Amino acid sequence: FFDYMDINHRLIQILRKSKSDIPASRAMERVVAMPVGALANCSGHSAYVPMAAESSLRDVLRLISDSARGDSEAGPMVRRVPIVSHGGEVLHVFSCLDFLDLALQFPGPSVMLRAQSAKTFDNRGTILQASVMTTDPVTSALEIMDAEHLTVC
Repeated sequence: FFDYMDINHRLIQILRKSKSDIPASRAMERVVAMPVGALANCSGHSAYVPMAAESSLRDVLRLISDSARGDSEAGPMVRRVPIVSHGGEVLHVFSCLDFLDLALQFPGPSVMLRAQSAKTFDNRGTILQASVMTTDPVTSALEIMDAEHLTVC
């Protein structure tokens, strides 16, 4: 899979290797001239494990949740699971959003999610290590995003 985080990762790699000898705009020119295949998943942000169409929903969800906890032997966190036919055709790419969409169609999960306190999502204790000051250069934000596998900073 190709993800915009791959562009960020390659840009930061080029800038680090050049030790700021080239402007970011020149590094970006190099990145956008590369074939997509040279960039696809170079950041590791879009790790995936294909599964057969006969796989159960439970197995797909287990793969995603185990890798998110670091319990999976699949390596990096799996964010997408391509569902593949016997002929190799990708039928669907399952992600966490598919699960959320499915779960919200039932009253139990909907009520439980609405009842969750905002405290569940409060991460002020770790937010500073993934933050930049408004006066910092953009490349500082891109470096943090690349190192921490974040989509925002």
